[in-house]
Amino acid sequence: MYIEGHDISFFVPGIARTAGSKKIVPNRATGRMKVTHDGKYTKAWMDKVGWYALQEVGRMILLTGALRLECEFLILRPKGHYGTGRNSGQLKPSAPLYPIVKPDLTKMIRAAEDALTGIIWRDDSQVVKFGDMEKRYCLDGESPGALITIKEVNH
Repeated sequence: MYIEGHDISFFVPGIARTAGSKKIVPNRATGRMKVTHDGKYTKAWMDKVGWYALQEVGRMILLTGALRLECEFLILRPKGHYGTGRNSGQLKPSAPLYPIVKPDLTKMIRAAEDALTGIIWRDDSQVVKFGDMEKRYCLDGESPGALITIKEVNH
């Protein structure tokens, strides 16, 4: 349960998705145009982020002040990073430390910001500081997902 003035921190399990690119599609029922996320799984990921945030704080809180956001995205390593045969389960020496491939970190952050609008804060423009932002491969025993922390900025 959220207590005013305290940090909010929660983990969202799963494959983190990106937001940023949008597409306009016609609504077949009304004929009007609507804006949707370009990513096939973006909406489901954002709904999941919102749900886990609500589980952490217990209710919509709609903070109104300046906020600091920290996000750590954990990504599964591809199977090609591991050896085969008697070396299966062993990380190859050539395996990179960080995922320097898509998805883009900034678009992953944008999905988290958008997902928390209307649940934790009124608008993502309230995020005035970024703390640690990182995308990295899961370590042994870790599951993929996102660790999200929100801190109120004292004036």
